Amino acid sequence: MHISEGIITGLPALGYTAVAIGLTAVGAKKMKDFITENPEKKPLLAMGGAFIFLLSLIPIPAFTGTCSHPAGSPLAAILLGPWIGLTLTAMSLFLQAAFFAHGGFSTWGANVITLGVGGAFCGWLAFKA
Repeated sequence: MHISEGIITGLPALGYTAVAIGLTAVGAKKMKDFITENPEKKPLLAMGGAFIFLLSLIPIPAFTGTCSHPAGSPLAAILLGPWIGLTLTAMSLFLQAAFFAHGGFSTWGANVITLGVGGAFCGWLAFKA
């Protein structure tokens, strides 16, 4: 579930964002290398990003009056690797904050860490176990 805009502010928001930008930059480099080594997998990469984006737009009502949503990060990480799953999640979260008011820009870093790092790396590790 996205952390709503304004829940995390100030220095914690900046800290999360700085860490998320660093992790996303590492993932973007790995994504570029992946595309260079596997140009035939560009459609899979695009579908992974679209899958994460669309799946997280499906609301599931929660008992507290809020709603949650399914996460596509684990499947993208299983198919493409955890760093690429993280980067696709970061890109998806940015677009969702910009166009659908899901999450927000002040909480983007925290959302990347919880949904991207948590979803992609934990899903990938569980699959490998």
